Amino acid sequence: MNIFLICFLTGLGILLFNIIFGSLSDFFSMDLDLDFDTDVGGDHLGHGFLAFLSPSTISGFLTAFGGMGMFFTYLALPLLLVWPIAIFSGVISGWLLMKLMRFLKKHENGSVPDDDDIVGLPAQVVNAIQEGGYGSIRYVFNGNTFTSPAVSYDGAAIPQGSAVAIVSIEKHLYYVSEINLEE
Repeated sequence: MNIFLICFLTGLGILLFNIIFGSLSDFFSMDLDLDFDTDVGGDHLGHGFLAFLSPSTISGFLTAFGGMGMFFTYLALPLLLVWPIAIFSGVISGWLLMKLMRFLKKHENGSVPDDDDIVGLPAQVVNAIQEGGYGSIRYVFNGNTFTSPAVSYDGAAIPQGSAVAIVSIEKHLYYVSEINLEE
């Protein structure tokens, strides 16, 4: 019973840690993104083989494993039956949490669009783009306004307030071309 209690309390501890520090990072607008490129065959929503190792799924597994193990041990079931039930419960709980997190991430409002969705959109120069230099643009996608660093596609200067089209994006730098709205 002790191993089940330890797993249950550890799972709850991880959950509380995520809630507290997740809320603190939202409050202070901090964002930490660790990417170990382990998405073998996956995409940015964590469909790779290590997607199950997120703090949410680990805490779900440990909490369900420990809780079900304690429950069935309390019912005096033999340990040879308790262990498979506890492991199965933990895996199902972790898997369901992983699916829920994917769903929520996919349907999150204000999420950053893919580069392919942005190329071709109109934008406005917020900070003038100097000849051969940098500036910034503002564009709207799905009702959300984004500001991004930009350079002129042909290297020419583009004054503040000019209408531009996003031509391409490379390493988070937007290449834009001025468009004439008077035609």
